[in-house]
Amino acid sequence: MTDALTIEKHLSKKDKVLSRLIKQFGSSPIATAKKRNPFDSLVSSVISQQLSSTVSSVIKKRLVKIVGRRPFKPENILNTKEELLRGCGISSAKIKTIKGIAKEAVKGKLDLKHFKDLTDDEVIAYLSSFWGVGKWTAEMFLMFTLNRLDVLPLNDAGLNRAHGILYPNAESFSNTAEEWKPFRTVGCWYMWKHIDNP
Repeated sequence: MTDALTIEKHLSKKDKVLSRLIKQFGSSPIATAKKRNPFDSLVSSVISQQLSSTVSSVIKKRLVKIVGRRPFKPENILNTKEELLRGCGISSAKIKTIKGIAKEAVKGKLDLKHFKDLTDDEVIAYLSSFWGVGKWTAEMFLMFTLNRLDVLPLNDAGLNRAHGILYPNAESFSNTAEEWKPFRTVGCWYMWKHIDNP
């Protein structure tokens, strides 16, 4: 694992905007973070789809009261009635996805060891085979569960909004992030910090 200082030096050298954000927000925890529980992480990402961080946080807190403390356990999700999950603010489509992921987890198909030797594209293809899990959710899994350092979720609304504000004259988000390689995940983290900063 590359240390945070090396990553910050690289990004600061390559991008003046990121250099300013690094000074503002300090070190990103991504380079040193422990790998998260895969099932809990996927459930969290599915809940967060197309929602603000504030709303998704409220829903997850409600879910904890019903299924028990985190990390979420697949057995607890499977044993919880759909109406109770809906009462937390989770849509029927997301409930179907979460229940489906829980069934796969119970079968042992979400063990961290399973992902160890898979490329980023292979992880995305595997997770996208689950009903209701799309590319964005798989990319969040790569970034925040497997700690892959060079992921760029081009369709993330928050990142595109931040890019428009921070790089008003840039040709595209993809072009801007080209300079961040091989640490695009960390560059994205600073962009999210900026957009979430009141």
